[in-house]
Amino acid sequence: MLCEDLGNREPWSTSTLNSRLRALRNRLGTDPDGALYVPQRVSKASPYALSDTVRCDWTEFERLAELGVSRGEEGLHYFERALALVGGVPLGEHASSWMVPLRTYMQERIADVAHTLATYRTLAGPHQDFPSARQACAVGLLADSLAEILYRAMLKIEAAAGNRTGLRTAVAHWQDATRHLSEVDTKTQALVDKLLSA
Repeated sequence: MLCEDLGNREPWSTSTLNSRLRALRNRLGTDPDGALYVPQRVSKASPYALSDTVRCDWTEFERLAELGVSRGEEGLHYFERALALVGGVPLGEHASSWMVPLRTYMQERIADVAHTLATYRTLAGPHQDFPSARQACAVGLLADSLAEILYRAMLKIEAAAGNRTGLRTAVAHWQDATRHLSEVDTKTQALVDKLLSA
């Protein structure tokens, strides 16, 4: 099953899998106590596994996002720390087919966190910070360049800031990103029409 999942167009052979695991084991090395991050299997029936000490940015992203959600307005710095971990499209631009559902989930989660932070930073009040709101949307769009919810947030940010030039730029970015799509998002188009006519 693992050979099938990892082989994008055709399953890996057992020797290819073992070779790749050896390379991964060598690359990751050992923890401070000398234990391998990719332990050797003790028998053919043993599962392939990573050490319990292996962590990834996604685990930390989710932890920080949950802290932000649980604290509401007082947890905005957790959302900002979570978004600081995002450096582009999750799992890379050319993920294997088995990664696509996970990447889609990650993109949706990143967009939700970015949108939540941008919303709080756009509202009038003590947490309003237009540059931070813009940055949240920009990071979210790095992860998912078609996240309509973030384009709508960008439009609202520029409108709330009274920035007509920024509004037109946000519209242009949305149009550029969605130009190749067969249909335009009606919610975003309605918002564009409303804000540009105001």
